[in-house]
Amino acid sequence: VEREGFMPKFLMQATFSPDGVKNLIEQGGTKRQEQLQGLAQSLGGTLEAVYFSPQRNEGFVILDLPDGQRINLAGTLMAVNAGGFVQIKAQPVLTARELDSAVERARSVKVPGK
Repeated sequence: VEREGFMPKFLMQATFSPDGVKNLIEQGGTKRQEQLQGLAQSLGGTLEAVYFSPQRNEGFVILDLPDGQRINLAGTLMAVNAGGFVQIKAQPVLTARELDSAVERARSVKVPGK
């Protein structure tokens, strides 16, 4: 059951190419965070958190996005990934309470062959 005003959370994992790392060195993390904030706002969502793991050339982002923006997010990520500076994976994530609801649903599903 979807709640009015509820926005699913998405975890994005970015892996930077050598040129992408060069861009991070030139621009810094704050500039990248501002760009991500603009992305979230353009999709009607909010940016919850941005973290970088420089030793692995990775970044992690948590976004809250309206349900109807999944396709727009996918298209945006395809364009960003095609640029060659970063490869981004995005997936919806659940809170502990949402997982409890999913577990209740899982318990009620009749699995064929069991």
